[in-house]
Amino acid sequence: MKRAGAILAVALLAACGGRTAVRPAESAAATRAAPLRVHIVAPGETLWRIARRYGVDVERLAALNGLADPNRIVAGQRLLLPPEAAPAPEAAPAARPRWRWPVRGPVSSLFGAPRGGSRHQGIDILVPPGTPVRASAAGVVRYAGRRRGYGLLVVVDHGEGFTTWYGHNSRITVREGDAVAAGARVALSGASGNASAPHVHFEVRRNGKPLDPLALLP
Repeated sequence: MKRAGAILAVALLAACGGRTAVRPAESAAATRAAPLRVHIVAPGETLWRIARRYGVDVERLAALNGLADPNRIVAGQRLLLPPEAAPAPEAAPAARPRWRWPVRGPVSSLFGAPRGGSRHQGIDILVPPGTPVRASAAGVVRYAGRRRGYGLLVVVDHGEGFTTWYGHNSRITVREGDAVAAGARVALSGASGNASAPHVHFEVRRNGKPLDPLALLP
C-alpha cells in the first residue's frame, strides 16, 4: 500500500508540473499601431527634399501616398509620413502668432483689390529699394527663391497653419530650413517679378487660404 501511494503521489506531481501556465492577454494599447503623421507641402518643396528632411526613402514615401510620379506634388498637398520618419524641427510656437509689420511704409494696394480678373491676395507696402524686410512672427523658412509673379520670394511657416509671404525682393538673406525670430531680416526689398516700383508684397495665409493682413497687423 505504501508503495502504491508513493507511485500515485509521484504521478500527481508530474501531472501538475506538466501543466502550462496561462499568460495574461497582451494589452490592446501595446499592440495598437502608431498613427501616421502628415506633412503639408510648402511652395517649392520636392518629394526628395521632404524625404531627406524626415530621413525616409523617397520610394517609400511615394508608395505610401500613391504617387505614380514623384515629381508631381503641389503646395498645400497633405503627405502621409511612415512611422519611422524622424521628428521634424519645430516650426513655430503653438500659440497664434502676434504679427508685426514686415516694413514700414504707405500701403499702395489693399487685400482683395481687382488684379486682371483675380483679386489681390495680400497688401503692397511702398519702401525704398534695399529696405530690410523682417519676419512678421517667429517661424521656419519654408521657401526662399524665385517664383513666377512674386519675383524673389520668402515664405515663413509660423505653425497652426499660418504662413507669411514676402515678395518682389531684390535679395534673399535666409535659406530654407532657417529658424527666424519675429523681426529677423529675411530679405531686402526691391522690384523683382511683376512689380512696377520697389515695394513689399505681403501675404498672410492660413491652411493655404489668403487672409487680409490689415485685419491681423497691429
